[in-house]
Amino acid sequence: MKVQPYRSFSVAKLGNGPDENEDACRVAIPEPADCRERPARLAIADGATEAAFSREWANLLVDRFVDQEPLDPQNPSEATLAAWLEPCRTEWNESVRRRSIPWHGRAKVRAGAMATFLGVNLQGNAGGELRWKAVAVGDCCLFVVREGCLHTAFPVDDPSDFGNTPHLLCSNPDSDLATGHISTSGGICQRGDVIILATDAVACWALTQRRRGADPWSALAGLHNGSNADRERWVAERRADRSMRNDDATLLAVRIA
Repeated sequence: MKVQPYRSFSVAKLGNGPDENEDACRVAIPEPADCRERPARLAIADGATEAAFSREWANLLVDRFVDQEPLDPQNPSEATLAAWLEPCRTEWNESVRRRSIPWHGRAKVRAGAMATFLGVNLQGNAGGELRWKAVAVGDCCLFVVREGCLHTAFPVDDPSDFGNTPHLLCSNPDSDLATGHISTSGGICQRGDVIILATDAVACWALTQRRRGADPWSALAGLHNGSNADRERWVAERRADRSMRNDDATLLAVRIA
C-alpha cells in the first residue's frame, strides 16, 4: 500500500486575510510512498486567537513534527512532551524578541502562544501493512473514512464535545494547559482509506452532518477536483447557512492506494 496526496485547503475566518489565518498544516510523503523506509507524516494545528503570535506557534509545531522529529505516540508523557516542545519554544521566543512589542501587548507575549495540535505517522512494514499512529492535544481531529463511511474519529467523535476551551500546547514552559490531556490512537490502514485531518470548525461540521444522517465525506471528497476558489466558496456557503461556525477552516487528506 502507498500513501497518495489527496487534497488540502485552509480558509481564514470571514473578515480576515490569509496572513491572519492561525491554522497550520503540513504533509511529507517519502519516496517510495509505501513508507517502509521512512514514515509519511501529517500534522495540523489551530492557533488560539486570544493569545499572542499563535499563527507562528502553530506553524512551528507542524514543521517540527513533519520535518524534524514527531512527537512519539508510544510515549506521551509530560516529560516527553516538554522535551519535544523545547526547540519550538526556543524558536518562538527568539522570533518574538526580534519584534517591537507595544507595552499593552507585553503581558500577552509573556503568557505565550497557544494552539491545539494533531500529528499522524503512517509507517509501512515488510509484511505490506501500513499502520497509522496519532497523537493529539485539543480538538483537531483525525477521521479515517473507509468505503465512504466513517471508520475512526479521534480524539473527538461527538459534535457536542467541541467547546471554547480545548486543551492547548503553550509556548510558555510554565503553562500546564496540556497536562494530562495528551491523546493517542492507532490502527491499520486498508487500501482505499482516506485519512483526513481537520481543525475544529471543519471537524465539528462533519460530525454534526453525520449525526443528522447526511454524508459529509462525499461532500469533502467532492472538493478534490475543485479549484481554491471552489473550496473558499464551499466554506463561505457553510458559514452563511450557519452549519459551520466562522473560524479558520483547514483540512488535509491523503488516500491509501
